[in-house]
Amino acid sequence: MRVDHKGAPNAVIDFHKISRSGSGFGTRTETQFQIRTIENSAALNHIEQEWNSLLESSPADCLFLSWDWMNLWWRHLGKGRQLHVMEIRSNETLVALLPLCIVSGRLEFLGTGSVGSDYLDFIVHADHEAVTRAAIVRILREQGRIMRFGQLRADAAVSSVAARLAENGYHIVERATGLCPYLTLDGLTWSEFLSSLGQSHRENVRRRMRQIEKRGAIFEMTKTEDERRTNLQILFELHARCWKDRGGSDGLHTRELISFHEEFSRIALQRGWLRLFVLHVDGKPVAAVYGFLRNGKFYFYQSGFEPALRNSSVGLVALALTIRQAIAEQALEFDFLHGNEEYKFRWARESRDLKRIEFYPQTFAGSFAMQWNQAARATRRMARYVIPRWR
Repeated sequence: MRVDHKGAPNAVIDFHKISRSGSGFGTRTETQFQIRTIENSAALNHIEQEWNSLLESSPADCLFLSWDWMNLWWRHLGKGRQLHVMEIRSNETLVALLPLCIVSGRLEFLGTGSVGSDYLDFIVHADHEAVTRAAIVRILREQGRIMRFGQLRADAAVSSVAARLAENGYHIVERATGLCPYLTLDGLTWSEFLSSLGQSHRENVRRRMRQIEKRGAIFEMTKTEDERRTNLQILFELHARCWKDRGGSDGLHTRELISFHEEFSRIALQRGWLRLFVLHVDGKPVAAVYGFLRNGKFYFYQSGFEPALRNSSVGLVALALTIRQAIAEQALEFDFLHGNEEYKFRWARESRDLKRIEFYPQTFAGSFAMQWNQAARATRRMARYVIPRWR
């Protein structure tokens, strides 16, 4: 199944699904699906509008599943992989997308890796979830590949597909991989939000903010393209500086990641999503926060601060001012994204679990890969237990 450079399909598979109508009479209806696989960048460009429109109609809707994020990830970070995005259409209307690629013969999501894409999933129109699930199960079963899908929410569509594939002979391995702390801001004022924090943290935030304000602090939100270029470089420099003594960053540490964010931040500014802030004290940039506001959700992506001013808590103040700005813009939620760093839980009381699901077909290759991965995980666990004892 391929799509040519203009996006027109030159091979179509039709799946037929018998379902019952909502009338209660068991009326038989037939839904026809056209399955198309996109294997080149030109065809991926062709479905930008349809992709984003479908995403907004899907329970999986989030920044990291947007065409903009996924397309740039493919261009900057997809090296060594084969594009394998699968469309499911009903009468030519896009009702589901599987944003996939192939690496070492295995199916994974686009966006996987150190770029930090959370809440990955299949993108399915809310009105077509039930009827498309069977089609997705059949498509993946007929692919017969090992699959590994990570950064999933507990309620991801992938979970229900995994249950169905388990019934069809696949071995399913599910593992918790982390969590995403978040704040519910809907309807709160800044004062009300501060009152919801623990007393010692609340008092520290207020004291640190007053101290910084007395030094003529300026908190700048990026609004123009010139500001974006300047402030993004400030972020990169401060981020690298504050991570230097902690083993280095694992989020903004390669040329490819830097190029990705240089381009994505430009697009995000055009879309109205970019929230890039710089805190200036005594006329110098001392902290920066890089995030996005999309459909009422603020995504706290990266930050950096001047290590020499750690005792002045410039990083804490910059984060406090960022949350205050999110509240002023009537954000419904402030998501810290994956990571269980202690500072996040000074602010957040709630969190979402993340998991990874691995799929192994009942083949020699599938059984071998599952045993190999289980042995490798056991070895890593043993290493974490043994090595510290010898130090």
